[in-house]
Amino acid sequence: MEQARCISQQFVNYYETAKVHSESTLEFLREESNLMPRVGAIGIGGLTGYVFGLRRGPVMRAIYSTLGATAIAALCYPKETEEYSQQGLSLTKKYIIITYHFLNGGNCFM
Repeated sequence: MEQARCISQQFVNYYETAKVHSESTLEFLREESNLMPRVGAIGIGGLTGYVFGLRRGPVMRAIYSTLGATAIAALCYPKETEEYSQQGLSLTKKYIIITYHFLNGGNCFM
């Protein structure tokens, strides 16, 4: 039991250390004066997505790269991400309604 408790305590220590380092890195990236580290982090996110998509086709590589860069950009710019996601959501709802009415209107003529 003592060995299990010791291993459990080490795991908790590693977890807490990783959490503190991650939070400090995220705070550093969110500072306005750190433009170049932000650009580098977004580039690394895109490169990571590209690496994950290497065994897939060129379209999937592009999608994975875009998703990786977008995810890191969302972490670096949380306020802008929320604003753009709200705008995108409202436009998506609008175009879904337009498509629905177009499809229903087209069915009436058949």
